[in-house]
Amino acid sequence: EMFKSIGSLKPGESSHSGRRRSRLLLKKSMIRSGRLDLNPAYYDELKEFIYFCTLQSSTLRKLQNKYDVNAEAITQHTERLADTAAPGGKRMSTSTKHPPLSAIFREYRCISLHKRDINELILYHIVTTFTDFFMIVDIDLSYNPLFDTACALLIRILARFAPSLRELNLENTALDIESLQAMDELLESESCGLVNLNIAHNGLTDEHLCAVFVSLVKNHTVTDLNISGNLINKAGSYALAHYLKYSKTISCLNLTMLGLKEYNLKLVARSLNINKSLQKLILNDNQLGFKDVENLSRSLLNNSSVVEVYLQNNSLNARSCSMICDVLAKSENIQHIAMSGNNIG
Repeated sequence: EMFKSIGSLKPGESSHSGRRRSRLLLKKSMIRSGRLDLNPAYYDELKEFIYFCTLQSSTLRKLQNKYDVNAEAITQHTERLADTAAPGGKRMSTSTKHPPLSAIFREYRCISLHKRDINELILYHIVTTFTDFFMIVDIDLSYNPLFDTACALLIRILARFAPSLRELNLENTALDIESLQAMDELLESESCGLVNLNIAHNGLTDEHLCAVFVSLVKNHTVTDLNISGNLINKAGSYALAHYLKYSKTISCLNLTMLGLKEYNLKLVARSLNINKSLQKLILNDNQLGFKDVENLSRSLLNNSSVVEVYLQNNSLNARSCSMICDVLAKSENIQHIAMSGNNIG
């Protein structure tokens, strides 16, 4: 009963005010019950509970303002997802018609729901009913219309309650600024163990990408980053170059279809002279010119860590391809360069 009024927002109340009011209510309740001398760890758990409840309430209010929420329909759709939610579309060994999604997530320690037409209401239902995020290692929600509000809720929950998470795939999920602000909390969290981050094909611009790169500079766990299919310009390229210059963990960087122009690639190429961790660089579908190849070739020869380079479908002519082949011949570390789909002649 003590928790009924804790974690719920009053009309017009902000999340910050709600958390403050909830803490005061909790303290008064504990004083009345004589339980103010409990173990400090207990207080930490209660603070996390309050955080989750207020976050849940504020997100629900946003969704209610946007949609005519039908809780029963969301629950039924979520139950149907359970039929093939296991990795590889396998059915979980159970006698029930629809095995609980939470049971599948626990058994496989992953949330694998690629291209399942999950919207933000369904994601909200999953996030607020699943209690074992601490077990989850891999989350794949790619190619679902998740949008910003529920995605931000998910990422904030992961930042606090998912220390085992290693892979997060949010490709083509309509991320926006609120989700990326939440991503900042995840990447800078002391408990963050994320290794593989995929935010490709979300229509992100310099404003979004700069925020991501600033957070990544402070992160020391991510080794595989995919930002392909977004749109990067000068500001974003400066932020990317800064990240590449100072990162000591990044080993695979996917920059496919970013619309890289000459001055953008020049900035990135300069950072390759300094970076000592990158092993795999993917630059497919960027329509690179001869000057781009020249800058890239010079930097690759100065770099001592890159092993694989992908330059497919860039309309490179014979002269550009010849220059890349010279890099392969002279470099002591590069072992593989892919150039299919170019105009070699």
